[in-house]
Amino acid sequence: MAILLRDRVLDSIEAQVMLAPAMLELTMDVPSLDSSTEVEQISVKRIRDTMLNPDVPTEIRDAVWSRLLRLSREKKDPWDVVTIWMMAPGLRRICWHCRRFGFVADLAELEAEAVSAFLVTARSADPDRPELGAWLWSTTYRHVRRAASRPRRETPTADIELVQALDASPFDASRAIAAFQRLVDDTAPAVEQSGGDPVRVEGERLGAIAQRLGLRLALGQTGPPADGEAA
Repeated sequence: MAILLRDRVLDSIEAQVMLAPAMLELTMDVPSLDSSTEVEQISVKRIRDTMLNPDVPTEIRDAVWSRLLRLSREKKDPWDVVTIWMMAPGLRRICWHCRRFGFVADLAELEAEAVSAFLVTARSADPDRPELGAWLWSTTYRHVRRAASRPRRETPTADIELVQALDASPFDASRAIAAFQRLVDDTAPAVEQSGGDPVRVEGERLGAIAQRLGLRLALGQTGPPADGEAA
């Protein structure tokens, strides 16, 4: 089954058939579109146009699908492509339905899933099954909906870039302990004893305590608070 390449598989299948006159001229022996008791040879293009009419009787639809399944199994190319092409409008409807009801997936991925599910369904279908056309569509729809609802593997690009930007220095236990002490200290943040100015260190400690207690004394103020200020 050779298919012209497009961004989406259903577009590729449409192009493969519509741009090939020989495929459009293929005919099938199916019940007459005017009478289900007579059989006539009809081009696949006319059959597809007729199948898009919702008023076509179910018996004629099922006869078309039954014949298509047999041809795709017996002769394969090009009937395997024609069978997918005949169901393409229904497969598009499946994809649109899945996206509409909240299944987050790329439309191209949904179409690929729909074609794959339809091929599996068509291979396992009984050509003489009652209401064959409706069964093919509904079974394919269930497969696509189930596949689209499965969790998909994520690509954590942002997380990878974040990790790459982190400090790659060796683990320092003292730094971890100091951070832990700052979290659990109920009086004031821990102060690194690195030999700095003791006056500055003590001032920072007292400032942290004052901030924690909600005090608003001006820096260097030693007298009592002014009138109207809270102590």
